Amino acid sequence: MKAVRVAGFVLGVVAVACAGCAAEHGSLLCPRTGLADLPESCLAALVFANRDTSELIASQDEVDRYFDRWRRLVAAEPVLFRRRPQSHRMIGGYEVADVDVSTASAAIHAAWKQAAGQDAIPITGDAAFDAVIAELYEPHHPRVLRIDGDEPGVKSVIFSTRSRFNEEILHARLAAVGASLPDVIQWPNDDGVWRWQGASGSGSDDATAEIQFTFGWNDCFSGCGAFHSIHAIVPPTGRPEVFDLGGAPLPPGLELSPNTRPPP
Repeated sequence: MKAVRVAGFVLGVVAVACAGCAAEHGSLLCPRTGLADLPESCLAALVFANRDTSELIASQDEVDRYFDRWRRLVAAEPVLFRRRPQSHRMIGGYEVADVDVSTASAAIHAAWKQAAGQDAIPITGDAAFDAVIAELYEPHHPRVLRIDGDEPGVKSVIFSTRSRFNEEILHARLAAVGASLPDVIQWPNDDGVWRWQGASGSGSDDATAEIQFTFGWNDCFSGCGAFHSIHAIVPPTGRPEVFDLGGAPLPPGLELSPNTRPPP
């Protein structure tokens, strides 16, 4: 069966990460944009919150709610420390994320090519497109990385951002102005599904979170070679319940908490 001891250094880091964090909603410190020097567990909360929000970028209240539940889950099951769900239409780093927008607009191509390598929002003359892009970057500016393709036709304009956002909402807004994000890709890496008991969308302060998370190991830079899953019930206050859903046998050094048990 699973080992009964969690690595002490992991528990210590989790404790430090949560030290001084008040339990009340709205008092946590996970900024919704910026992404610099984020507290541990914040990035995972940002990705989850922005998957569920009905806005382009999750509100601070929404982010606080996800951050509270996720950091308490990590404290209860430290195997999740530094893990996060995937972004499915962009390459999500820690402090920045790279976004690839495809468009056939020659005006957009020209403006973004001129701006490549600069920290500025290109003004294309396409007011609808510019408004969609500008909404992502208040108060943080994007950095245009490159534009792919020299021939006429559809090209990719690639830029970095310090915001997390709802990828499906952005994709829909871009489609309305003749552009698009890449197709959804599910990588063979850590990922999770979050839902709220008795609440829709991004939940409410008194809602209980249900989280199923699959984590992997073995050369996860190119795609994890093995996976294991847990199911968690995280109430608005109190200790989360965490259940071991099984998967590949855990390798030496990767251990579940003794409080994580088989499903009832």
